[in-house]
Amino acid sequence: MKQKNNTGLFYILIITIVFILSCDEKDIVIETMGYSAKNGNFGLQGRFQIYTDIIGDESVGVDYRLSSKYDSSIYIQAYDSTLNQTNFEFPNFQAKYSYTNSDNVVNNYRAISGVFIISRIEGGIGLGTFSFRALNILDINDTISITNGYFEITVEKYKRLL
Repeated sequence: MKQKNNTGLFYILIITIVFILSCDEKDIVIETMGYSAKNGNFGLQGRFQIYTDIIGDESVGVDYRLSSKYDSSIYIQAYDSTLNQTNFEFPNFQAKYSYTNSDNVVNNYRAISGVFIISRIEGGIGLGTFSFRALNILDINDTISITNGYFEITVEKYKRLL
């Protein structure tokens, strides 16, 4: 009886193990974001950027930016000059929402109330929630509520020298 040669499988297994062990946390990218609006529930890829403003050797503020990654449906920005704020109530944050209706018309809204909460930033991942009521920039009689907003996204960190 002939014995099977498993040398090829052995090498594939070793290469796979080495590859898995060589990956570190920075290689893992999480882009989960979602919300509800009058036109449905949405799950999409998002970006969470943190810009730390620096004067000399001192951090003087943090600019948080949350947005949908491949379209402009959601954009939220909050600035923290205390360096420890994580709960932003309107008007301490800005939010924009846009969607294209069934007539292929883009509707753009700006927040008039709401909240943006960064629950935690841990291991390079930012988690939080948001909700806001927004006014159509061209029709003051048209408002929309964005509810149940959430995000779990790999943080992109930047420093801005002022």
